[in-house]
Amino acid sequence: MIGKQITGKSFTGLLNYLFSKQGASLIGGNMVGETSQELAAEFRFSKQLNPKVEKPVYHAVLSVPPGEYIPDAKWRAIALDYLEGMGFDKNLFAIIRHTDRDHDHIHIAASRIKLDEKGTCLSDSWNYLRSEKLIEQLEEKYNLTPAERSFDKERRSPTTGERRRLARTGEISTREQLQTAIDLATVDSPAIALLIDRLGEQGINVKVEPTPTGELGISYKLGEIAFSGTHLGKAYTFKGLQKYRGVSYSPDINNELSNQETNSPDLASQWQSVRERLVEKACLPPELIDLLHNKGWIDTDDQTRAVFILRTLTGEETGSCTLRSNGKFSIGTNAGTSNGKDDDSKEGIFWIATQNDIERAVIANDPVEMLSAIALDPEFDRTPTLYLSIDAISSLPTDFLIDIPAVVVGLKGDEFGEKLSKQIIEILPQAKRINPGIGGWNHILISQHQEVENGLDEPYFSSDCNAGFSLD
Repeated sequence: MIGKQITGKSFTGLLNYLFSKQGASLIGGNMVGETSQELAAEFRFSKQLNPKVEKPVYHAVLSVPPGEYIPDAKWRAIALDYLEGMGFDKNLFAIIRHTDRDHDHIHIAASRIKLDEKGTCLSDSWNYLRSEKLIEQLEEKYNLTPAERSFDKERRSPTTGERRRLARTGEISTREQLQTAIDLATVDSPAIALLIDRLGEQGINVKVEPTPTGELGISYKLGEIAFSGTHLGKAYTFKGLQKYRGVSYSPDINNELSNQETNSPDLASQWQSVRERLVEKACLPPELIDLLHNKGWIDTDDQTRAVFILRTLTGEETGSCTLRSNGKFSIGTNAGTSNGKDDDSKEGIFWIATQNDIERAVIANDPVEMLSAIALDPEFDRTPTLYLSIDAISSLPTDFLIDIPAVVVGLKGDEFGEKLSKQIIEILPQAKRINPGIGGWNHILISQHQEVENGLDEPYFSSDCNAGFSLD
């Protein structure tokens, strides 16, 4: 099952659209009205409970693959569970079924404003992550066809950056080299110990170690670049090698595998230490940290320091940015990677894009500042945004940003931040400065958490869902 979410301003506009489709039918909800006009009138009542909310409309679409049909009653049950999981426990909602496509799907129109005394606006922070996890649970509960996600593929496809690099230089990515080497080394379904020996002969270092859940995990390192099995594809995880490649493993040889790695650092436990510092000390959202770690964009080194992967805007990895114990960052580049200044698309930076078709960019000093800005930004997952961190004007992807309608320059308010901000604004005329102060966004984020822990009624940003970054 696939889920999509949108927030908006007009209940009337949404409902007119939903009921305009041929065959559209109202199959559920907690409202009295039955037509688009009647439902819109009820929704407008909830809007009056909190007039400050600019986008009170919540619109979700749940769909299953072509050929799969779900009865109305089952769709209602799925929708109710979905709404409950997303926090819509005291909100008006209506469920409309559409039959205009080759795939079965429903639309949920709901008010983000709760029917309570305060007219509380339901926050949409981390809606995407919450929805993804919830859909996985609903797929299992209702025996629905799972949507294929990138981490579920047997062999993960090359990234756009890797494909372009192959076309430009003819150089095969480390990811594909590892995948191919493992495929060739497992053609006869060897034992895990033999597989490790075979890969070792090719210069590939293999680590088998317990994960935080107690299961065994596996990672592969070629040269200076390492990938967990998950990042190569589900066939390259410890369980996947057994299921998809026929690799044999007996718990009796667990000690043998462990002994092979006695001189290797326990990266799993080291990552947990790094994660704990990022979440508890820097107050960064654990969901975001886990997501980026799963994507391979944040990891740890053998000194238990946070490592942030630098990439071009086409996705090609160019190096890493390490958070040192003194709070400063050091940059390292991958051997053989071009960082020519004549083409800013090749300059590696730490960045995250929430969606395609970018409408806005937010610039911060470093990865921690950038992630803090995301945590404080109510437009995250609402407006397609590119978040990036730069430490010099030469790192700015000017050719890309020049066409972005809105650019927020959110560098710290110290001397360096002010100087770099002026340089950016001179290059990007549409850019606007938002100064988080000398302490930066992370200082604000930590202060917000402290205020909540001290029992204040409201966090740093108010609950009207409109605070934070604004270009108005």
